[in-house]
Amino acid sequence: MWSLSYMASFPKGKVFGLGVLSQQRHISAIFLRKIFQKVAKKNIVHSHRGRYGGFSLACKPSEISVKDVIEAVQGSVVLNKCLTCHYQCPKERTCTLRKCLGKIQKELTRQLNNITLENLVLEQKE
Repeated sequence: MWSLSYMASFPKGKVFGLGVLSQQRHISAIFLRKIFQKVAKKNIVHSHRGRYGGFSLACKPSEISVKDVIEAVQGSVVLNKCLTCHYQCPKERTCTLRKCLGKIQKELTRQLNNITLENLVLEQKE
């Protein structure tokens, strides 16, 4: 997340090599490459080949939510598997825990959608 918010603090279209990003936060370039491959598949970043290659943000920082990034890297953000549409539970209609978790899940999803890379950049500047 830090690398993407760092990229968001520069003009759109700027290409960043993974070496620079990995050195900035002392993160393995190999690890960072795996993360960026995942976010590239979700069109959060564009990959640029060649001598001056690297990655750039695919859209405006205001259009990339924290939820988008988390889901690109690790999949759906779900508090419990009973909240997924594929899970069949015999106590689904009467389970009070599921109802409570469902409310928390909705709020979590809303909050993660509302926080964008632009928000993170603005908070860093304060």
